Amino acid sequence: PYDCFILEQDGRLADQVFSQYISLNLTHHPRFNQVSSSKEALEQLRLRDHDLAIITAQNRDMAPTELAAAIKELNPRLPVLMLTYDRSAAQTFSELGSKSNLDGVYLWTGDPRLFLAMVKSVEDRLNVARDTRKLGVRVIILVGDSPAFYSAYLPTMWTELLNQTRSLMKGVLNDAHGRHRARARPKLLHAHNYEQALQYMELYSDYLLGLVTDMRFPRAGRTDRNAGWKLVERVRRDLPGLPILIQSAEAEHAAEAARRKLAFADKNSPGLLSVLRDFMLSYLGFGPFVFRTKSGKELGQAHDTQEMMDMLKTIPAECLARHAAGNNFSTWLLARTEFESASHIMPWKLEDFTDIEAMRAA
Repeated sequence: PYDCFILEQDGRLADQVFSQYISLNLTHHPRFNQVSSSKEALEQLRLRDHDLAIITAQNRDMAPTELAAAIKELNPRLPVLMLTYDRSAAQTFSELGSKSNLDGVYLWTGDPRLFLAMVKSVEDRLNVARDTRKLGVRVIILVGDSPAFYSAYLPTMWTELLNQTRSLMKGVLNDAHGRHRARARPKLLHAHNYEQALQYMELYSDYLLGLVTDMRFPRAGRTDRNAGWKLVERVRRDLPGLPILIQSAEAEHAAEAARRKLAFADKNSPGLLSVLRDFMLSYLGFGPFVFRTKSGKELGQAHDTQEMMDMLKTIPAECLARHAAGNNFSTWLLARTEFESASHIMPWKLEDFTDIEAMRAA
């Protein structure tokens, strides 16, 4: 009961989730059923179906791993998450992996957006296979095994995803069109180790929008301080143009990231989340399209596809060629669910045209 009191006082969780769903024009928001003991939880699960179980580290009548196992015995397909404000407990249960019967462990820091991120993470994991196949939606992968790290990152990433979805709603034709665009937003998948990240890469290589990775995480069953670099090398081999953000508490990796022309975020910096947000806006196409010269000088911005079409007629040839070579146009369109247009121009190479003006005309 104390855990529930703290969480409710900190964030008014049900209200926060409800308001987010309403703002996205989604008609079916989650309903909450709170109980104060493991016995009550199991009784409720026997009485009616539920979509998600969230437990805390403090249970009066059953250890969290025992409760998770009991829930899985009743319904093996039901996702079970743990939410705790104890950093050491979060790390301990996270390190148990599949042995804990938990599908995720999160550290509560008072940010109510984390609760929405937990719910949405489950939804994306369940929907990603169908939505990539049927709709062609894009996928962002987050790699890291520290609950403190991803519990801070996920709310920020989800905020940008939701802001992007809201901006797309402004141009909808009707409610059905709005729901389609909301469903077609990029999916966010969280991998806890090298093997899981690689599995996501292989499954959704044709749909990847970007990668955000820690440097130190499990690989081959053991913590590898350079697992991030090994993952980057594998990704660069298959997807050389994929936007990547490296984050680490070890400053030595910053120089290597710069050498490889990768975005870098210092985990010790108070501006860590701002760097993440800037990466999503600038590299993943979530912000306005910024036309720049080779030296970095800004020539203008396009906030929607119409502004993009207008500016493409007048920007200098050097600027057009630079952005085209980096697939910047298709990335920006993909983030806006303009899959058909993005797929049309993505295969284009400069050498496919007689000159840059021929590409501009196309």
